[in-house]
Amino acid sequence: MLKDNGFSSRFAPLSKAKGMCIKMEKDLFTDSKNEGANSSIDADEFLDCTGLYCPAPIFETRKKIDSIEAGKVLKVAADDPASEEDIKSWAKNTQNQLLKVEKDNDKFIFYIRKKD
Repeated sequence: MLKDNGFSSRFAPLSKAKGMCIKMEKDLFTDSKNEGANSSIDADEFLDCTGLYCPAPIFETRKKIDSIEAGKVLKVAADDPASEEDIKSWAKNTQNQLLKVEKDNDKFIFYIRKKD
């Protein structure tokens, strides 16, 4: 199921007690949290994943990104603590570009450009 949604076999489920649903390898992604921190990004589409927990935000993000044109930007809101690492890894693994990650209290906002 995870392979169908952009994950390679290098990922393995972790227990919910750790607050994560996939094991991360440090070199799989670059930290984009501060990338473009002072700039505004115009999103073409919006997806609200608040209230959803792993793996639902990844599945919903994939469905939405598949429905938009290449080069368009998707803005995703999520409050799952695991979503920051999960979305970073998913974007890297699927070659979609994670433009920016914002954190506001317990909510994350991701800006993802669909690969060409």
